[in-house]
Amino acid sequence: MNLCCCGGDPYSGATGDFPGCFCPTAPQNLAMFSGSETCNYGMFQSCSIVYGPTPAGYADLGLGTNSWLSTESFPDVIADNAMFQYLLTCYYNQFNLSRVYLDSPYGSPYRDGILYTWVVGSYANTCVPFSLTSGTTFSGSDAACYVSITGDD
Repeated sequence: MNLCCCGGDPYSGATGDFPGCFCPTAPQNLAMFSGSETCNYGMFQSCSIVYGPTPAGYADLGLGTNSWLSTESFPDVIADNAMFQYLLTCYYNQFNLSRVYLDSPYGSPYRDGILYTWVVGSYANTCVPFSLTSGTTFSGSDAACYVSITGDD
């Protein structure tokens, strides 16, 4: 089974990189959909995730020159409404969603644990077209939480 998009750019627009991932590139703009924006105290919000330069304020987190971050920030009601952005990462065939904060009660900057994961090659998760629709939330989370991320071509 060929899980990567090798041999040319299969997308119509710009792409971003996922080094070390079975999906080495993806559309530069991704759409994240939350099945319930009130789930887990508002932990999962619908938004856009884009590939671009990592803000200088996150340098101590070691995210690299470029990263996949949400285009907007959201308040974390459990952390005194500290504002966070979503961070999408990938290693081999597992995509991970976490949160990053420029300022938070936990540290500044701060990178949260993994909130949601998807495995490419299982269920409907594919590189081409880019689609992460069958994943799991972190242990102890509300099992009703549902998040998907697709290419926004």
